[in-house]
Amino acid sequence: MAAGLVTFALGTDTAGSGRVPAAFNGITGFKPTKGTFSADGLVPACRSLDTISVLAHTVDESRAVWLAADEGPDLADPFAKTQQSLPLWHVDFRGVQEGGFVFGVPPPEALEVCTPTYREHFALAVKRMERSGGIRQEVDWIPFDGGSRLLYDGALMNERIQCAGPEFLQLQKQFLHPTTRKLFEAATARQTQPWDIYRDQHTQALFTRQAALIFEKVDVFLVPTTTCHPTVAEMENDPIALNAKLGQFTHFANVLDLCGIAVPSSTYKEEEGEPLPFGVTLIGASGMDGKVFDIAKVFEQAF
Repeated sequence: MAAGLVTFALGTDTAGSGRVPAAFNGITGFKPTKGTFSADGLVPACRSLDTISVLAHTVDESRAVWLAADEGPDLADPFAKTQQSLPLWHVDFRGVQEGGFVFGVPPPEALEVCTPTYREHFALAVKRMERSGGIRQEVDWIPFDGGSRLLYDGALMNERIQCAGPEFLQLQKQFLHPTTRKLFEAATARQTQPWDIYRDQHTQALFTRQAALIFEKVDVFLVPTTTCHPTVAEMENDPIALNAKLGQFTHFANVLDLCGIAVPSSTYKEEEGEPLPFGVTLIGASGMDGKVFDIAKVFEQAF
């Protein structure tokens, strides 16, 4: 996609795999509301959270794929949403109204995980949203941070083991990548109790409701797609901690049943090498994919 060899590509997105790579390559990465693209045939990572993602060059191209592929609930997918469960289904939003729109931003303390360069460029993106007609509003970070922590620190890791096959992992663990093996071994070592799963389900439901209430006050939530752009050597040196850092603004989206599109925002230059892309993600409430596309288009056109 980044090389311009294809018009669009399909990927998957459980924790940000359709958004962070898009940001690193200066393209768009759309993660629809989970259960609206059929996941039938998708090799699962965490079946209740997995979504198909769309990688494209522009917002319009991402939207064209969305409109072509999202034909309604697939009865072969047990996690498909029904038409009645969403406020909008496979339709364009009515467009950004004359009075503008309200966009949420994380509190300053949530942005401290970003490098100084990323914080600087996120501030530029916020100004760009305001030039596009957006009204900024700081939102409560608690449900988003809590949703992210549930993905790897809670019982959801056990669903990943189930999807991969616990017997298979046990028999083949010596062939796994060392980082993958370490994650699975840490999950099994926790000795999760049956009631822990229900505890995390209830916590997930609480954070999901809290996030939904936030989206009654804002049209979209603007976040940096990721927090930094590490080198391969940095990633190999501390892959688990750095992966958690990279997913600070992506891990919660599927846990809280949200949609979003990552879009290029600006470029920056390190001491050596070519300019690198910086991207932001516009996150929307469940089923509000059309609204997110409309506001992302306005952002894309603003300079």
